[in-house]
Amino acid sequence: GQDIIDGYVNIDIKPQNTKVVAADFRNLNNVVKEPVAEIKAIGCLPHIHFKEIESTIAHWSSLLRSGGIIRLQDLDIQLVANQFIFEQISLEQYNTATYSNEAVAGYTLSFIEKILLRCNIIISEKGYNGFTFFIHGFKQ
Repeated sequence: GQDIIDGYVNIDIKPQNTKVVAADFRNLNNVVKEPVAEIKAIGCLPHIHFKEIESTIAHWSSLLRSGGIIRLQDLDIQLVANQFIFEQISLEQYNTATYSNEAVAGYTLSFIEKILLRCNIIISEKGYNGFTFFIHGFKQ
């Protein structure tokens, strides 16, 4: 994406920066040649179709070395929907939060946590920052 993180291989399907590798983050086999210490995905999950989310996270997990860390951070669709339903945010704010940047799906912390656990990831930290959840875990 546009947020370049030094020390990481930054990936985007349509890179706009020379520091970013062109790749589909759903399948990193062309980018990752050996097990990695960490995978960090910020703002990626809504770009993964609901039917592909579990296989994508399982793929990411398979790329981690033993003890490797996965860090996910994204919008919690349920928090945003509740804020809208209880009129704490406007329709414009709701649409901006949920449908900007070509999002194709929405997820919750609890849903993503269940997938991570099925992928043999031990959760080490989780929580919220506004509408955004974060969850960190490591591979057994």
